[in-house]
Amino acid sequence: MINKNLWSVVFSAIIFGISGILVRVINREVPVYTQILIRTFIALCFVYMLIRIKKASLHVQKEDIIPVLMSGIFGYTLMIIFFTLAIIHTSIANTYFLLYTEPIIVAFFGYFLLKEKISAKLVISLIASL
Repeated sequence: MINKNLWSVVFSAIIFGISGILVRVINREVPVYTQILIRTFIALCFVYMLIRIKKASLHVQKEDIIPVLMSGIFGYTLMIIFFTLAIIHTSIANTYFLLYTEPIIVAFFGYFLLKEKISAKLVISLIASL
Protein backbone atom coordinates (compact mmCIF):
# COMPACT_ATOMS: atom_id res chain seq x y z
CA MET A 1 0.00 0.00 0.00
CA ILE A 2 1.32 3.44 -0.93
CA ASN A 3 1.35 5.82 2.02
CA LYS A 4 -0.18 9.30 1.93
CA ASN A 5 3.23 11.02 1.88
CA LEU A 6 4.05 9.38 -1.43
CA TRP A 7 0.65 10.37 -2.79
CA SER A 8 1.37 13.95 -1.70
CA VAL A 9 4.59 13.94 -3.72
CA VAL A 10 2.89 12.40 -6.78
CA PHE A 11 -0.03 14.85 -6.73
CA SER A 12 2.34 17.75 -6.09
CA ALA A 13 4.44 16.80 -9.13
CA ILE A 14 1.36 16.48 -11.35
CA ILE A 15 -0.11 19.79 -10.22
CA PHE A 16 3.22 21.58 -10.50
CA GLY A 17 3.71 20.14 -13.97
CA ILE A 18 0.32 21.44 -15.07
CA SER A 19 0.79 24.85 -13.44
CA GLY A 20 3.16 26.14 -16.11
CA ILE A 21 0.63 25.44 -18.83
CA LEU A 22 -2.13 27.09 -16.79
CA VAL A 23 0.01 30.18 -16.22
CA ARG A 24 0.53 30.52 -19.97
CA VAL A 25 -3.20 29.98 -20.74
CA ILE A 26 -4.36 32.42 -18.04
CA ASN A 27 -1.88 35.03 -19.28
CA ARG A 28 -3.88 35.37 -22.51
CA GLU A 29 -6.65 37.13 -20.58
CA VAL A 30 -5.25 38.18 -17.20
CA PRO A 31 -2.27 40.53 -16.69
CA VAL A 32 0.73 38.86 -15.08
CA TYR A 33 0.70 40.58 -11.67
CA THR A 34 -3.08 40.31 -11.38
CA GLN A 35 -2.71 36.60 -12.09
CA ILE A 36 -0.05 36.26 -9.37
CA LEU A 37 -2.25 38.13 -6.88
CA ILE A 38 -5.32 36.00 -7.62
CA ARG A 39 -3.37 32.72 -7.48
CA THR A 40 -1.77 33.74 -4.19
CA PHE A 41 -5.13 34.79 -2.72
CA ILE A 42 -6.66 31.45 -3.71
CA ALA A 43 -3.70 29.66 -2.10
CA LEU A 44 -4.20 31.74 1.06
CA CYS A 45 -7.87 30.72 1.21
CA PHE A 46 -7.03 27.02 0.84
CA VAL A 47 -4.31 27.18 3.49
CA TYR A 48 -6.64 29.05 5.82
CA MET A 49 -9.30 26.34 5.39
CA LEU A 50 -6.70 23.62 6.07
CA ILE A 51 -5.54 25.41 9.21
CA ARG A 52 -9.15 25.63 10.43
CA ILE A 53 -9.95 22.00 9.58
CA LYS A 54 -6.75 20.65 11.15
CA LYS A 55 -6.96 23.12 14.06
CA ALA A 56 -3.30 23.92 13.49
CA SER A 57 -1.51 26.51 15.57
CA LEU A 58 -0.26 29.70 13.93
CA HIS A 59 2.10 30.42 16.80
CA VAL A 60 5.66 31.26 15.78
CA GLN A 61 8.48 31.41 18.31
CA LYS A 62 10.07 34.85 18.59
CA GLU A 63 13.45 33.57 17.36
CA ASP A 64 11.78 32.04 14.28
CA ILE A 65 10.07 35.22 13.04
CA ILE A 66 12.96 36.39 10.82
CA PRO A 67 13.52 32.95 9.20
CA VAL A 68 9.76 32.60 8.61
CA LEU A 69 9.58 36.05 7.03
CA MET A 70 12.63 35.34 4.87
CA SER A 71 11.06 32.05 3.80
CA GLY A 72 7.87 33.88 2.88
CA ILE A 73 9.75 36.48 0.87
CA PHE A 74 12.25 34.23 -0.89
CA GLY A 75 10.63 30.81 -0.58
CA TYR A 76 7.26 31.82 -1.92
CA THR A 77 6.76 35.42 -2.99
CA LEU A 78 9.80 35.94 -5.21
CA MET A 79 9.68 32.34 -6.40
CA ILE A 80 6.08 32.65 -7.62
CA ILE A 81 6.77 36.01 -9.29
CA PHE A 82 9.89 34.84 -11.13
CA PHE A 83 8.36 31.46 -11.99
CA THR A 84 5.36 33.17 -13.57
CA LEU A 85 7.52 35.67 -15.47
CA ALA A 86 9.78 32.86 -16.70
CA ILE A 87 6.82 30.82 -17.95
CA ILE A 88 5.45 33.83 -19.80
CA HIS A 89 8.73 35.06 -21.29
CA THR A 90 10.42 31.79 -22.24
CA SER A 91 9.37 28.28 -23.10
CA ILE A 92 7.75 26.16 -20.44
CA ALA A 93 10.34 23.44 -21.01
CA ASN A 94 13.25 25.85 -20.43
CA THR A 95 11.65 27.17 -17.26
CA TYR A 96 11.19 23.69 -15.80
CA PHE A 97 14.65 22.56 -16.92
CA LEU A 98 16.27 25.45 -15.09
CA LEU A 99 13.95 25.03 -12.14
CA TYR A 100 15.11 21.46 -11.71
CA THR A 101 18.71 22.59 -11.25
CA GLU A 102 17.49 23.36 -7.73
CA PRO A 103 19.20 20.33 -6.10
CA ILE A 104 22.56 21.66 -7.25
CA ILE A 105 21.81 25.13 -5.91
CA VAL A 106 20.59 23.70 -2.60
CA ALA A 107 23.74 21.59 -2.23
CA PHE A 108 25.90 24.63 -2.97
CA PHE A 109 24.19 26.88 -0.44
CA GLY A 110 23.93 24.05 2.09
CA TYR A 111 27.69 23.60 1.91
CA PHE A 112 28.54 27.29 2.31
CA LEU A 113 25.75 28.53 4.56
CA LEU A 114 24.90 25.50 6.68
CA LYS A 115 28.32 23.81 6.57
CA GLU A 116 26.74 20.58 5.30
CA LYS A 117 29.14 17.96 4.03
CA ILE A 118 29.08 16.98 0.39
CA SER A 119 29.29 13.20 0.29
CA ALA A 120 30.08 10.97 -2.67
CA LYS A 121 26.45 9.79 -2.51
CA LEU A 122 25.26 13.41 -2.89
CA VAL A 123 27.58 14.06 -5.84
CA ILE A 124 26.40 10.87 -7.58
CA SER A 125 22.75 11.85 -6.93
CA LEU A 126 23.31 15.34 -8.31
CA ILE A 127 24.97 13.98 -11.44
CA ALA A 128 22.16 11.45 -11.89
CA SER A 129 19.55 14.22 -11.51
CA LEU A 130 20.98 16.07 -14.50
